[in-house]
Amino acid sequence: MIATPPPASLAERIAQAIRDAAYDCPGDCGLDERDCDAQHPIQVAACHWSTVASVYGDIDALAATVLPTVEAEVVARDAEITRLRAELADARTPTS
Repeated sequence: MIATPPPASLAERIAQAIRDAAYDCPGDCGLDERDCDAQHPIQVAACHWSTVASVYGDIDALAATVLPTVEAEVVARDAEITRLRAELADARTPTS
């Protein structure tokens, strides 16, 4: 089996996280439609060449799926902005 490299860009990582979370119900999962939707809030809508190409799902479930993918980068970026603002404020403070 050929090893697939991890997605490089943020957009690719978000897309992969959504694909990984999507459930492809075979129609006989033992649940009625309402319970299946509740159990699997992100479901496969379409595949192209055996790759999930489209999903449907609850907005909150999609947000919860994407958050871990972007959270570390957002936190790091916020920390860097805070650090740079403090550095700028120090540079503007007159010295005696």
